[in-house]
Amino acid sequence: MRTTTIFSGAGLAILSLVLSGCSANEAPVSADAVHQENELASISSVVTQQNQELSLGFPLDGGQYSLALQCSGKHSSSTVTWSSSHGSDQGTVDLTCAPEARVVHQEMTLDGYSASLSFIAHDLQGQTLHVSVAAVADA
Repeated sequence: MRTTTIFSGAGLAILSLVLSGCSANEAPVSADAVHQENELASISSVVTQQNQELSLGFPLDGGQYSLALQCSGKHSSSTVTWSSSHGSDQGTVDLTCAPEARVVHQEMTLDGYSASLSFIAHDLQGQTLHVSVAAVADA
């Protein structure tokens, strides 16, 4: 397991990449591509396995959050499954990969504190996956 440290508006985030032979440096992140206002943390990786897990080790309190996902590479459709560290909060995001790398936005709700989020990329081998988590601004 490799760990990369980044700084964001919310402070220090530690990203744990649960990947086989892949580091965060292998997949350059386009800051404008998935950056969200109120971004807390983000992760990016080239997917090398059929059901690869990316683990975002950033603590979150219960509440509403915004996910932004981007998949760049060959044209294909897939689903990314996410879950909280305690497993009771989970969901899926339908994602289309394309060379022009469109961004998909979705809100997620956490019922309580979560020490981390896990994202499982299904059938995206060879694609670059970017995930951003942001706080939802109060209205």
